[in-house]
Amino acid sequence: MNGRWKQVVVIAVTLLLLVAGCSPSAAALPPTPIPLTPTPDTVKLTQDVAYTSERKLDVYTPKKPGAWPVVIVLPGGGDPKESLVDLSRGIAEQGAVVFTPDYRSNAPLPPKEDIAGGNKDAACAIRFARAKASEYGGNPSRVIVVGYSAGGTFGATMALAGDDFEGDCQVSGVSAYPDAFVGLDGAYDIIKEIPEYYYQLASPEEWKVMSPFTYVNRQPIRKDVKFYIMVGYTPVLIEYAQKFHEALKAAGYTTTLTQLPGVGHTQIPDPKREEVMRTIVEAMQR
Repeated sequence: MNGRWKQVVVIAVTLLLLVAGCSPSAAALPPTPIPLTPTPDTVKLTQDVAYTSERKLDVYTPKKPGAWPVVIVLPGGGDPKESLVDLSRGIAEQGAVVFTPDYRSNAPLPPKEDIAGGNKDAACAIRFARAKASEYGGNPSRVIVVGYSAGGTFGATMALAGDDFEGDCQVSGVSAYPDAFVGLDGAYDIIKEIPEYYYQLASPEEWKVMSPFTYVNRQPIRKDVKFYIMVGYTPVLIEYAQKFHEALKAAGYTTTLTQLPGVGHTQIPDPKREEVMRTIVEAMQR
């Protein structure tokens, strides 16, 4: 959690850490770990590629030719694309073309700022990645979203309702639906994180566009998409992860929930954390 949400969430998390005494159970990692095969110094970085008229992304590409899976990495609220450079490069080293955008990830201030702005930017980034994948050696038929913190919220919404959002996209005519979603400490119940002053500037119905819970019961469900929910030790984020996981299951989605004991919010996107990287690689290979 960052940007305009940071102060509110830091206080809430601190209080919950003081009173928390237990954690919900979660699904275990696959019994046969997927081998990690990092290939350092074999990734090319292309910076500041425009994907809307105002926003840019970075592309991490394996130098070795191949039809690599495509991964869109969504940083946390208010964080620049450079904040996840290590994770983005680490994923690319596993054999993927990675697109990491700057996007409107802060809590919006209506009516000046579009409540759906972050979702529109995320949708544009996915469309751009799918349309341009082959130019960077990627396979447009296998597109994954990895979302960290608030990026988990936007990524989850894309997996459920990506094509609802048009935005100022550089490309059109391709889907904004990813084929799988990996959430890292996602703030899925994002409405609870909006400061009260902001919340009063729009109606509850208008704010609902930001929440993945708004779309989880939509029928028919996307049967081919899989959700990988990963969460560390922060109590409020455990609550959000478990609630979202249960909502997905109830709706008929394929979802796993993995809790990482002792892993803090800023530690979970570390590419050296094998549990996280194995899960991302599994999502890439399905």
